[in-house]
Amino acid sequence: MNYQFTHRARVYFDATDAGGVMYHAQYLNLIEHARMEYFSSLGYDTAEVHYQQNLNFVAVECNMQWKRPAHLGEYLEITMSARDMERVSVWFDHEIYRVEPNGDRTLLNTAAIRMVCVDAAEMKARSIPQEMKEKFIDGSS
Repeated sequence: MNYQFTHRARVYFDATDAGGVMYHAQYLNLIEHARMEYFSSLGYDTAEVHYQQNLNFVAVECNMQWKRPAHLGEYLEITMSARDMERVSVWFDHEIYRVEPNGDRTLLNTAAIRMVCVDAAEMKARSIPQEMKEKFIDGSS
């Protein structure tokens, strides 16, 4: 099994509608935040990777399913792992859970996002560094 990363978040007022329900697009923001923390957990500073290694990952495909709504003030847990790595692309699987005060978790959302590794300056596909692929699998930093 590939390395699974967990990021915790909370639903703030600016992410909700007047009824206190989180907007559907906010799930993508949570996933993006989790992905930055995922890279950090593997020893990659996102800005350093962009500016010094001239490397970015861009989303090219997304399949998302909303199971239940998130509400204002709730605590969330976003899990993610990599799969189906190819030369220039990787799929990231995400699950977003509501975490109850007693520790119970309820699945709210699932998403599979295909990311392509690109040259940051030219925005052209490039190979994912082998070291990075290995970290995606075993989680070593």
